Amino acid sequence: GINKSANISLYGITYSVPLIYHDAVLCTNCVFISYSSNIYKFSTPSLSGVYYLRETPSSTTCGNGVCESGETSSTCPADCATSPPGGGGGGGGGTITPTTPTTPTTPTTPPGYDFKIDPNFIQLQMEKGTYYQKFVNVTNNGTNPLTITISITGLENFIFPEVLQFSLSPGESKNLRLDIYVSSARPADVYIGKIFFRSSQLTKEANVILQVKEADALFDIRTEMLKKYIPPGGRVRANISLINKGDLRNFDVHLEYKIIDFNQNVYTIKKEDFAIEQYYNNVFFLDLPSNISIGDYLFYSQVSYKNVSASSYDTFVVEEISAISWFILMIIIIIAAYLIYRYYKEKKLKHQFEFTKKSKKYEKESRKLSKQIPNEVPKLPDDLE
Repeated sequence: GINKSANISLYGITYSVPLIYHDAVLCTNCVFISYSSNIYKFSTPSLSGVYYLRETPSSTTCGNGVCESGETSSTCPADCATSPPGGGGGGGGGTITPTTPTTPTTPTTPPGYDFKIDPNFIQLQMEKGTYYQKFVNVTNNGTNPLTITISITGLENFIFPEVLQFSLSPGESKNLRLDIYVSSARPADVYIGKIFFRSSQLTKEANVILQVKEADALFDIRTEMLKKYIPPGGRVRANISLINKGDLRNFDVHLEYKIIDFNQNVYTIKKEDFAIEQYYNNVFFLDLPSNISIGDYLFYSQVSYKNVSASSYDTFVVEEISAISWFILMIIIIIAAYLIYRYYKEKKLKHQFEFTKKSKKYEKESRKLSKQIPNEVPKLPDDLE
């Protein structure tokens, strides 16, 4: 930054009561000048970093059927259901069992009340100290008006919706703008969370992954799942590739890899140390708990050397294999076994046929040759005896 005082004007502002944020925190030394015709003006004594506006959160109303930002199951149990405590990472390996493993069920939508969010899965990759805007389309495809409240978990310090509440008439859509800012002070890592869209009748959510990278990273790490669909208790395999971008060679690095869900629960974790030259590539595996919940997960990996680290991820789905799928799988295995058996049998018969054919040909040539050889040795003339 230039570290000098400045007057700043922001255009196209529609907030009712804007708040000024500087580098992802409330700007306490910014001074309001004016706000008219969608132009918001303020001054700052030391211009640096990124400035943006957010709507002032409206006061929460306990008992309105909506778990609003700031309400919890303890402060307003009527609106916010009690949620099970999340798991945590740590240790040198093994399995962490989720508190309440359940198979998610599709919520029942009240007649006439429904809305759609698109996309419902957001993946972002940003460098430290950068700003980005993402839009989510929300459509009321029911027959009744809706008031939708927005809340964020896990990424509250990165994602700032333009509004925290809005109304939609039947058939109406809104492109909700998400202001995303990564402070230069944030560690490079993979951050996960959820955006909740709540009406009085139903709740929907969008899973979000934000990968923060260093502008000049020492390592480049990539994680790629070998299989995207794994049953509970199955083995998860991922190919992890490391690229050493520095000049140092043949040094030990620390690798940590684990399974995480979008509630930031950690299920299985392993740690390893090994030497790296410039490139490293290997397949690593983790075993899932047999009672893990059905749903979306991340295979997270992080490589570190001293105080430098880099991380990456890939997603996969835990799903049950149904009886029909097992039946189809068994049929495929039986058919494959039969085709393999038939292939080798035909190959063996062909080999026997060719051997027999060659044997007959050899026998025929032998008989022909034997006819050309006289049965008796010719008698020599008397004068040679």
